[in-house]
Amino acid sequence: MLSPLVAAPNEIQSMMDGYDFTRIKAWRIYSGMTSANVAQRLGISQSAYIALEKRTNHRASSLYKIAVALEISPTKLLGEQISP
Repeated sequence: MLSPLVAAPNEIQSMMDGYDFTRIKAWRIYSGMTSANVAQRLGISQSAYIALEKRTNHRASSLYKIAVALEISPTKLLGEQISP
């Protein structure tokens, strides 16, 4: 069985392609978190987080904060391939 680190990029890409999810939303769902969970971790309202999640352009500082809230590396949010 593949480890989550190896399997995640394919699953994330499938969610992005099949459901037209943004990369942030795909990672959130893959991580098993709700938008309310992530919003609470970021200290913002759920509606503000959902709006942020729908955007396709973000400041580096925002991506970093979202990655921390999702407990993943910022590199994963940028879509960089990570060697296992």
